[in-house]
Amino acid sequence: MLEDMLASDKVRIQYSSKYSGSSNYWKFSIGQSQGLKRLKIKEKKQKLEDMFREWTDVDPVRKQKYGEALDLIKTSIEAKKEYGSGSFKTRILFQYLFIGFIKEGIQLCLINNN
Repeated sequence: MLEDMLASDKVRIQYSSKYSGSSNYWKFSIGQSQGLKRLKIKEKKQKLEDMFREWTDVDPVRKQKYGEALDLIKTSIEAKKEYGSGSFKTRILFQYLFIGFIKEGIQLCLINNN
């Protein structure tokens, strides 16, 4: 695409916005990936999941209510793979919803233990 843009002013004008957008997204995704690795987000999320499982396992009522939550989320993610990865915005939204769910569980755990 860049070669075509450099060869013609008309094409350059028509595609400059699209080219910039895809270039910016590419740079953004590289930065996001580096940040996730540098901050060890995967390990932190695993720790949160472990804390949530421990919290649910302590109380039979909680285990009944929340015990399958993480497995259901994992199953839905695996089923979603059949249909493609989806948009970046959809994945981010899902992650924020999931993080909120886990945070709520941990907050309840801390409140009940104090």
